[in-house]
Amino acid sequence: MRPLFNSVMSYVLDTSAIISRRFNLAGPDVLIPDSVIEEIRKGKLKSMLDAMDETIKVMSPSRESIKAVREKARISGDLDELSDTDIDVIALAYETKSKIISDDFAIQNVASLLSIDFMGADISEIRQQVIWNYRCTGCRKFFTTPIGLCPVCGHEVVRSRAVSRKKKK
Repeated sequence: MRPLFNSVMSYVLDTSAIISRRFNLAGPDVLIPDSVIEEIRKGKLKSMLDAMDETIKVMSPSRESIKAVREKARISGDLDELSDTDIDVIALAYETKSKIISDDFAIQNVASLLSIDFMGADISEIRQQVIWNYRCTGCRKFFTTPIGLCPVCGHEVVRSRAVSRKKKK
């Protein structure tokens, strides 16, 4: 397990970081959203979490932080890619000014857009911020939200990259 020691920084772990088993969950600088704990309790790591129940710092983000994250994810086009748990992870880091540890690229992308520092648990981090849009596979018309079938020609509308730029430091 990789300890996280930095007296200034705290860390918010998502499900992928916990599953990686590379981090000390009971560290004084580790925060875990309650929705991540509930997600893990449904899986194979339930017994590990049950044994550590008293030592893990579990928090819930505020409604205001969740709203801010949802709005930024909507603007970036990542909202439909994020679960409620993913949004809680980003919102808790946003609210507590913590660093996110996640292998989820949509989480990393929205975190980057919110100027939240992040790192991967098992894989490399994203190198660019991405703003997504939606494009018809038939007439090629662009849309800002997912709509299923194109109202112009009836073809499928799929997610496509609209803008990429280097991520903020």
